[in-house]
Amino acid sequence: MNRFWSISLATISGEVAKGRRTLVTIQFGHNDMKIAPPESMGANLTSMVQQVRAIGGEPVLVTSLTRRTFNSDGTIQDALGPWANGKVPP
Repeated sequence: MNRFWSISLATISGEVAKGRRTLVTIQFGHNDMKIAPPESMGANLTSMVQQVRAIGGEPVLVTSLTRRTFNSDGTIQDALGPWANGKVPP
């Protein structure tokens, strides 16, 4: 487990122990596309949501960001769609 995630879980647990409603935002963005395959995004999000719920936190998934790139006709390329769907087209 990532050291920063462990620290986050400990902090969340501490807030929950104080009786506080603890919302936890979880976001994967455009930089994650560089280091992980699309199918790992769903698995990682599922694992993180389960861990947060297990300690009493309330996960909130935040829409991923993407770099803005444009087609030759000026329309926006949908670079994130394949990742959101869990697969990159051939």
